[in-house]
Amino acid sequence: MIRSVMMRLGIIIVCLMVNLLGGAIAYANELPDDTQFDNMYYSLSVDDEQGQNFPQNLTDAETGEVNSIEGNAPAVSTDDFTLRLGQYIGSESGMGSEYGNYVASLIQENASLYGVDPILAASLFEQESHFRMDAVSGAGAIGIAQLMPQTAQQMGYNPYILEENIKGGIEYLSYQLRRFQQSGDLQNSFAIAAYNAGPRSIQDYGDVPPYAETRNHVTAVANNYVDIINITGGLYQ
Repeated sequence: MIRSVMMRLGIIIVCLMVNLLGGAIAYANELPDDTQFDNMYYSLSVDDEQGQNFPQNLTDAETGEVNSIEGNAPAVSTDDFTLRLGQYIGSESGMGSEYGNYVASLIQENASLYGVDPILAASLFEQESHFRMDAVSGAGAIGIAQLMPQTAQQMGYNPYILEENIKGGIEYLSYQLRRFQQSGDLQNSFAIAAYNAGPRSIQDYGDVPPYAETRNHVTAVANNYVDIINITGGLYQ
């Protein structure tokens, strides 16, 4: 009798596992893949055969070399870039141009310090908080960069101070970019996903993890990137 019950329980468990696995595979198949991400960059003349998730315009922290996007977007001067980015930030945050210009200057300054593309950092912060310091997530993440208090403390930053929040966020983003620097054209996507879901999830899946929130987050940041390039009139150099 006991053996019969155990056998039935075993069959039920196996069936449940099969159903769950099948559902997970179906769910993952519904999520955006890298090819769909690539399609966002046709207007920037990016060769989709390169499989790029984001336009590559990163300064390598190790070599100091700049990897610029292939395309026809013109470069703009530092002053013009900061002004246009500041206007965009002021509008998106609802905080006005003075605030936007200051935030833009901080993003540019710290992106240069840590070897990060400032457009990538701005695109991330727009998705995280709409550039607002009063943004607090349900999990307790704080400010423009949505730093968790414990993470900020470990890095030596006060997340409630605007300047430290931005600096901490860009430094943390630079950690993730270096972590995935061997990932080729997927470096930016993996770094943004790691910022959202933690680096372990990317390492476990070998890809942007099949979480709807994270996939949508990466896609939104990619869209922001294109918007900011269009708004600023070109690539920061």
